Amino acid sequence: MLTIKSLKLGLIINRLKTGDIGKLAKTAAERMGKNNPKYVLQGRNENTGLWIPTEYTIKLGSNEEKLLTNP
Repeated sequence: MLTIKSLKLGLIINRLKTGDIGKLAKTAAERMGKNNPKYVLQGRNENTGLWIPTEYTIKLGSNEEKLLTNP
């Protein structure tokens, strides 16, 4: 659904995943701060279950913000 040609802006919940969604998250991360991104990331704090006002995510049991998963 996020790869249709007519898509103007796609929101990706940053769950630090790999695979196809991980590739799109990487594209979004590379475009951060630039004009007209096709994808944007929404971070979350898995410890509290709340959205956070950043693209980064804090994994359960951690307090470190991460942007992308390590390969």
